[in-house]
Amino acid sequence: MGYVIVCSNQENDPITKDIAMLQRILHHSHPSVTLRYIDITEEETNNVLKHFSVFH
Repeated sequence: MGYVIVCSNQENDPITKDIAMLQRILHHSHPSVTLRYIDITEEETNNVLKHFSVFH
């Protein structure tokens, strides 16, 4: 369920907002717990950052 909520993120809705909301829904103590719960790994995070550019 958590992964689906995060992956259904709207274009104009920052993913950090979704993580924070999911954290509240699941009563997790820290965002890292939520990320681990939805199986977002450091490798996936690094891959996103590699392709991220402020200047499109």
